[in-house]
Amino acid sequence: DVMLKGLGRQVYAMGVNILDSAGSILLVLLLLPHLGATGYVYVILLAEIFNFSLSLTGLRSALDFRLPLLRGALLPVAAILPAVTVARRLLPPTSLPRMLASILLSLLFAALLLGGLLLLFEKKVSKKKKAAPQPIDKSASFGYNKSV
Repeated sequence: DVMLKGLGRQVYAMGVNILDSAGSILLVLLLLPHLGATGYVYVILLAEIFNFSLSLTGLRSALDFRLPLLRGALLPVAAILPAVTVARRLLPPTSLPRMLASILLSLLFAALLLGGLLLLFEKKVSKKKKAAPQPIDKSASFGYNKSV
């Protein structure tokens, strides 16, 4: 949102925020009576994902860059979900200290798992992309002038 404004895309950012707010109001009206506070948490989560997706789309078009889907989104999610599950099984958040310990354990597990997945992914990609050695150009001057 702020990056878009800094790049002169204020109108786009305003449109995203208006859509986000309107969607949030609609979802609160629909989910809050049925799900209570849990529904409100879902509304916040969905609104943030929606706003992030549209803002990232605008940023990509403004800067013309590509975000690798596998390394940028899928591998982190693949690391976070099992890490949180394991940490919550080992340290159920029954009190504030246990909840903080569970969060720290989740972060540690996620970092280790993501690092392992990235290393594994890099090894598989590098094996597939091994380029054939390029022949040496013997006509190159290598910084000196042959005509002298």
